[in-house]
Amino acid sequence: MPPKSEISRDPLGRVLVKKGFITAEQLEAALARQKETREKIGKTLLSLGFLSGSQLLSALAAQNRLEFIKVGDIFVDPRVVEDVPRVFAQKNGVLPILRLGDTLFVGIRDGHEFDARAFGTLLNCKVEAIPLGAEADIDGAIQEAYGTQRSRKTRDSKIGQYLVAERLITEHELERALELHDKTGERLGEAIVSLGLLSTARFHEALAAHLGLPFVTLDQVRKAIRGDVAKLVPRPFAEHNLVFPFSRDEDKVGVMATGAVEKWLKDLILTNARCRKLDVYLATEEDIRGAIREAYDVLPTRAEVIEEPADTTYDPHAEVNPTLDAAVPKLINELLFSALNRRASDIHIEQYDASVVVRMRVDGHLRPVQDVPIDRGNVRRVLSRIKVDCKLDIAERRKPQDGSFSRRFAGSAHPVDFRVAIQPTLHGENVTLRILDRARTLPALDAIGFQPDILRKYRRMIENPQGMILFTGPTGSGKTTSLYATLDVLRHEPIKILTAEDPIEYSFPGIQQCQVQEQIGNTFARYLRGFLRQDPDVILVGEIRDPETAEFGVRAALTGHLVFSTLHTNDTVSTVRRLVSLKVDPDLVASSLLCVVSQRLARSVCRSCAHDYTPKREAWAEFYPQGLPEKGRFRFGKGCEACDYTGYHGRVPIFEFWEIDGAAKELIQRVANEDEMREAAVQSGMASLVQDGLWKAEQGLTTLNELRESIPYFQIQDHRQRAIEKIRKDPIRGRGEVAAG
Repeated sequence: MPPKSEISRDPLGRVLVKKGFITAEQLEAALARQKETREKIGKTLLSLGFLSGSQLLSALAAQNRLEFIKVGDIFVDPRVVEDVPRVFAQKNGVLPILRLGDTLFVGIRDGHEFDARAFGTLLNCKVEAIPLGAEADIDGAIQEAYGTQRSRKTRDSKIGQYLVAERLITEHELERALELHDKTGERLGEAIVSLGLLSTARFHEALAAHLGLPFVTLDQVRKAIRGDVAKLVPRPFAEHNLVFPFSRDEDKVGVMATGAVEKWLKDLILTNARCRKLDVYLATEEDIRGAIREAYDVLPTRAEVIEEPADTTYDPHAEVNPTLDAAVPKLINELLFSALNRRASDIHIEQYDASVVVRMRVDGHLRPVQDVPIDRGNVRRVLSRIKVDCKLDIAERRKPQDGSFSRRFAGSAHPVDFRVAIQPTLHGENVTLRILDRARTLPALDAIGFQPDILRKYRRMIENPQGMILFTGPTGSGKTTSLYATLDVLRHEPIKILTAEDPIEYSFPGIQQCQVQEQIGNTFARYLRGFLRQDPDVILVGEIRDPETAEFGVRAALTGHLVFSTLHTNDTVSTVRRLVSLKVDPDLVASSLLCVVSQRLARSVCRSCAHDYTPKREAWAEFYPQGLPEKGRFRFGKGCEACDYTGYHGRVPIFEFWEIDGAAKELIQRVANEDEMREAAVQSGMASLVQDGLWKAEQGLTTLNELRESIPYFQIQDHRQRAIEKIRKDPIRGRGEVAAG
């Protein structure tokens, strides 16, 4: 039997042993095998035949305190059924079973061929396929699992007839509501309220009477709310299911809900509470979300810093009141901590004539921050403290200054780096802090957002022993993240990888990374020149900025190295013109270039509050001159606490992938104009930024408004013009091709 310390390395292993699914000896053998394969312990146990797929899923559920409902002979977390369109599940023969973080586990029959990467790309998550046995009735389980949605429609119909019988609405009004319900996917009550037929409170009062349940408001239950009862279910679970346990009396638990509570959910709450009875009180969604906000623990309001900079000395000549200084470090730490909790990438402190404005960039958009008390009275002390942390000259207020510092907050294993840029303006100094959080998870290449066919082509490109691969796009478009995801794949190969970066945003084991320091002469070009004497297989250059870097990059690509880098250009084909302007011979560009990827970032629709909808004509007209596609599933976020009521959470990349084939090489050699190159690229199958963006909007990953904000206008116009030309040449086939594209 292995030592306890050996088993304790893997919590899942302990769960499996405890449930009796495997023996301690089998776990020991699997852990030994895992050291060789580096697979997850679950996959290792499956491959060794020690464990069945259903046992693994049961253990994962127990490990994460999830409760399943039984569908046939298979146990399923009912929440994931709502996340996966039924047509996806049926077409691929997979049953969505549970989601842990950004990984979706699906059940398949033994021997069933299933492209998990492509499926995960469609759903914007990682997918793990678990074999459930050759005889598993996957089709039956899919039908039963998704059948709960039909039962909801039946309940909606009965509620509608009740409202008509009570003369609260007419038959005609019910038909209008049901039509909107079918069209948008909203619940019947939401449709009735949005049409103005009933108020939200009046509808829920009627629903409560129909179901024979009491109706309550937040004001009525506020005094009865208990935090320990609210914690019977996790906050995200309560927000997702709109159910809130608020009171407990001996063997009974009181919950607020927007409708009848399903059996699996009722059983879960009663099991956690160790009670026998559930009293359901109907309430509006607004009141339930309000109760959740008031009851659950919020993020800490104080930022506890573990490590402070060693040098905290202020300039004695600075006009600073020492009695007020003690509050400044705390104020700055609160600001930094708040930015991390908001997932911000930048903090901006801006001085104006009579005010100071603090803003944070979240998901690419600047948002004003009202809860940070920085004003004209303390802004100079705040700036002085930031300069001290960066070891800058606090007496210098006329020239721009750049610096950096680090903080490690309680609960974080890694320090967070902040790059600081100070700029004098008419009304005082402004400061921008760029946040580099090394603790953030790096996405896998397969889940980064490439369409399946583009992902296959790109993987083939990075298998080349030599050549150059370039990523283009403006600052903040995700180029570095894509390159890091690529390096994360290549570093597992028996090759040597060298990088020159400014800054190093993520540290990789097995890769030699160099920080560019131009002030002491360590430029991109100087590192590249040195790399060629180090016998590397792969080289990453953070950015090609000057002729010398471009020359050495191309030379490295032609002499047996695979070179990755970035350029600031508007699209893929303009990359050629940019390299030529940097004095690179067109013949060398054609010989070295493998592919160019242009990239943008659009905000992702929030999964917690996403709803299906049909875009209005003004939103889709310039993208779809042939008409809105019927098969698209467009979604928008209504706004919830998870997304700070913006409707968006995170971002999704949009790609334009140009593979340099023979025709492209010929055009590059004679430096053809960009229109000619783009036409040839499109004819060879290149999907434009607009086409990739529309594909993702039709999957419900982003919105058409986001595409309009993130893709250059000239490319949208070019896409529209090409679509119109196809329709003119062949009205029937052109419309079909454009819709499919």
